[in-house]
Amino acid sequence: VELHAKSLERLAALLPGEFLRCHRSWIVNLKQARRLHVASGSRYTLELSDGSELPVGRTQVEALRARLL
Repeated sequence: VELHAKSLERLAALLPGEFLRCHRSWIVNLKQARRLHVASGSRYTLELSDGSELPVGRTQVEALRARLL
């Protein structure tokens, strides 16, 4: 986890293409993404290669699926 003073929107614009905003509070390096999980209540999480999970916003699911394929 890295902390930065810029807004996530500005930070995402500066990062290379392998980074994607997966939630309003998270940007993920897709090289570290393992799989997308669907939980009850239309909730999604993204499992990373180290076993940790990040929340995925409903508005980000389709973009994330497209990039993971």
